[in-house]
Amino acid sequence: MPHRSAVVLAVCLAAAFTTLLDQASMTTAVPSLRSSLGAGPVTTQWILAGYSLTFGLALVPAGRLGDRYGRRGLFAGGIALFTLSAVLAGTATEPWVVAAARLLQGAGAGIVNPQVYGIIQDLFTGRDRARALGAYATVGGVAGVIGPVVGGVVISLAGPLLGSRGYTLGVLTAMFQFGASLSTTLVLVLYLQDTLGWSPLRAAVTALPSALGFACASWQSWRVVGRFGRRGVACALAAAVTADLATVVIVNNGIGGQAALMATQLAMGLSGGLIVSPNQALTLAHAPAAHAGLAGAFLQVTQRISATVATAAVTGIVLTRSSTAALVVCAALMTAALICSLLDLRGGYSRSAERRRFETTESSFRS
Repeated sequence: MPHRSAVVLAVCLAAAFTTLLDQASMTTAVPSLRSSLGAGPVTTQWILAGYSLTFGLALVPAGRLGDRYGRRGLFAGGIALFTLSAVLAGTATEPWVVAAARLLQGAGAGIVNPQVYGIIQDLFTGRDRARALGAYATVGGVAGVIGPVVGGVVISLAGPLLGSRGYTLGVLTAMFQFGASLSTTLVLVLYLQDTLGWSPLRAAVTALPSALGFACASWQSWRVVGRFGRRGVACALAAAVTADLATVVIVNNGIGGQAALMATQLAMGLSGGLIVSPNQALTLAHAPAAHAGLAGAFLQVTQRISATVATAAVTGIVLTRSSTAALVVCAALMTAALICSLLDLRGGYSRSAERRRFETTESSFRS
């Protein structure tokens, strides 16, 4: 089997394993869902059956679309839908949100799996094809066997406070902001080099104020947390949205050139420095000490997933449509982060309680 084909097969099997494992592991989580979220019988049925329903409904049309339009785009899109829905289900605090997310997640899995079959058919023939399909069947069997065990382990480790409103909204804020921030710089550099024909050095110099601004603002960001709390993060996010929209206008109309773009990048960096660490501190302050490691790990995982999905998506938009359209998507992601932060402000948490939570972690945050 050629090395490249083996690598592609490994990726396909990993995707299949993840989507099949998810269904099996959910059975163990049902009692915890009912107790922690207060899910009634009907909602619980939807959480369990919804995944399989949309999985099955998506298989045939997804297979046909893959045959006609190509499998790679559908494979990537299905993985993105599956992953984002998994994050939504994992951070939800209402049972109906979990049920809706499971419907979307099942659709993503149903889009992915026909592409796995199709890619195996395209790449392999004869004995190699039989071996590849045998590996796929093995992966499905293993996922079914260990799924309940994995689900039990995750549920036992996670604990309840990780489902708190403040933690959930903080994670979503971080996820949207992280993806938007990285994607905006990526789109700008692609635009400057591919569309305007600038040299890599000139494009890098234009984006440099973002890194400098981030470093300077991060150095003093603890003051923002101590004095303004979540309000400071929300204001910084509003500034980031404004900088994003200004970049859209400049790129679309060519106003101001390099100096204007450097100014928006500086604003993005400064606002980012006032968002990332303060948001992390305020979010992790909601996690109990016994689950601090898990809470921090999950927060980082969502940021990495967001970075991967967002950068892949905006790159595709740049290549197939325009840089302006990609920047609008980035601005929309940053706006979503702002909305999540504002929702946290309306959660009924008093300033004094917020300050007390922060003070318990202030010394480690400063260091």
